[in-house]
Amino acid sequence: MAGQTLSAQLRGFNPQGFAAPLIVIMMLAMVVIPLPPMALDMLFTFNITFALVVLLVSVYALRPLDFTVFPTILLIATLLRLALNIASTRIVLLEEGPELGAAMRALVETQVRGDVRTPAGAKRWLRANDQTFNV
Repeated sequence: MAGQTLSAQLRGFNPQGFAAPLIVIMMLAMVVIPLPPMALDMLFTFNITFALVVLLVSVYALRPLDFTVFPTILLIATLLRLALNIASTRIVLLEEGPELGAAMRALVETQVRGDVRTPAGAKRWLRANDQTFNV
């Protein structure tokens, strides 16, 4: 192995088993690195689509052994949802208004409705009432 060139070592490389670790590393990066709102919108859309595909495959599987990979897919989907929750919570709490993507803005409008108990709502309320806001 020590006498082989780099090109000879790369020819023997098999990337087939690296999909799951790469997905886990990308989900951890989503938690640590702030994502742009457009990327979060696309990931939310992918998450909903992925959940519907898993549901349909599990419903239409004829035998239980046809979908033996279900626990692994369920674990990866749960990790994706957890990473999306953390990333979206960071965006909602730290940024406000036009910085949110379309899906995030719809989520905030339906769930929060401009409530002052959220930091973005508190900032708006304090600015509207000529109060100072130091974070």
